[in-house]
Order: sequence, then structure tokens, then C-alpha cells
Amino acid sequence: MTEPIVFWELWDAGTPIAAIEDAFESPGALDGALLRFAAYSTPAYEGYALVVFERDGLLWEVNGSHCSCMGLEGQWQPEETSWGALKTRDGISYGEDPQWDAALLKLATAEVG
Repeated sequence: MTEPIVFWELWDAGTPIAAIEDAFESPGALDGALLRFAAYSTPAYEGYALVVFERDGLLWEVNGSHCSCMGLEGQWQPEETSWGALKTRDGISYGEDPQWDAALLKLATAEVG
């Protein structure tokens, strides 16, 4: 089983899946899924999240963001994607941490070839 790549601020206990479901206030959202990538950062007064998972042979992504007065609640809206589509986003920043971009590109490149 492939270990997920996780950059999840505010994750202090439990599994990354529990932390993700809690942040989005979506219990059970990842039931039956294989988590591949999850990132969440909270720079000054805002937050950005990206979750990539597989379920039933398909690849899905969830994107979320918020200002200081809100969180990720209500933003769990999976969209079907592909490793090729994720790979084409090279140079697009997902928040404040360039490690996210490098890790996601490396994972997508390994999957696509």
C-alpha cells in the first residue's frame, strides 16, 4: 500500500484521514478511499487545502480555501481528475509551501511516467 504524502498543518493527533475529514467537517468522506496526497497550510489569516485520493478506480481531488473568519467546512466537493492533469499544473502554487508543489509534481510524474 502506498503511503500518502501529507503536509497538514494543525494535524496533531490521529490519522491524516481523520484530520482531513475534521477540517472539512465531512465525517466518512474518505471511507473506502486510498489517500494519495493531502496538504493544508494556514499562513496569516487564511488557509489553503488540496486532497488527492483514489476510489473505485478513479482519481479525485478536493480544493479548499478560507479567510481568517472561516474554515474548510462545506467545501468537500470531490472533482474527478487524472495524474496527467495534476502534472500539467507544474508552476502553480498551492499555498505558501513550495514543498507541496514539488511533492505533487513528483508523485504525478511517477504515476504518469
